[in-house]
Amino acid sequence: MKKLIISFIFFPVSFFIQKAEAQKGSGLAKELMKEDSATVAAIAIYPEIVRKNILEASVAPEALVKIEILQENTSEYFKSALKDYPKETQIRIWDIARYPGLLDRMADGGKKSKEELKKIATDYPSDVTETILESGRKDHELLVKMNELNKKSETAFETLTKDYPEKQKSAFRELVKHPETVKLLTSGMRLTVLLGDAYKKDREAVRETLDSLSLVYAEQNAKNLEDWKNGLEKNPEAKKEMEDAAKKFANDEGYDEDELEISDQSVVVNYVYYPYPYWMGYPYWYDYPYWYPYPYWYDWGFYY
Repeated sequence: MKKLIISFIFFPVSFFIQKAEAQKGSGLAKELMKEDSATVAAIAIYPEIVRKNILEASVAPEALVKIEILQENTSEYFKSALKDYPKETQIRIWDIARYPGLLDRMADGGKKSKEELKKIATDYPSDVTETILESGRKDHELLVKMNELNKKSETAFETLTKDYPEKQKSAFRELVKHPETVKLLTSGMRLTVLLGDAYKKDREAVRETLDSLSLVYAEQNAKNLEDWKNGLEKNPEAKKEMEDAAKKFANDEGYDEDELEISDQSVVVNYVYYPYPYWMGYPYWYDYPYWYPYPYWYDWGFYY
């Protein structure tokens, strides 16, 4: 079981360097991978538009550090405001905050009637409807407080970035919608500085290098995934072990084991991910960065 997972996750860095260089004809991939292969790999697998924003932001690494400091401070304010409430209440607030504009719509204009809440809920995924109805009735004062904190955080962010070119300000705004990207860049600051410097000197070359790496990773990951699935099919014991572990994970994390039931094997599941808001942070009860509360079947690689 462990061998299957390890073979799926890891692949020699030299392989990706050689293939990327073959496609790009440049030593830039090798230079960046030598500096911090894990971070380069993480950047490369993002969609092109996110990679573009990462590159634009890397030109101003000092702004990224300031943004991270602001996030650390604001997330403490949010957690402090929530700490005296029952965990069930906190879960509702954190869940509502994930959906763009929902907190603001529920908080502004006074406490909403059930019908008004139902109308708001129609604009969001059905799995948050009950949370909207329950929280709208029980948590209005707290919703208002959290919304005020969120607005203050956004104002502080705009003030912090106001003197940067519009292209970079736009990149910063987009990256905070992908909270893990800011952490990725600040935790690997040495690489970020080098990446930003290279991008300033030759934007096209850096973009092409990451495009080449992205293609290589996509091809190899697709092959690895297929090999992994085939390996599980040939090893029923390992497959059952993984299913049992996934069910335990679902139980521990509060997921409903039956929340994904698909009888048609040809169905493709497109799951839309709503991360916890950057300024608020992720819930304190997770002891590791957990920005995206995926369903357990996603966390464990099940696409029935």
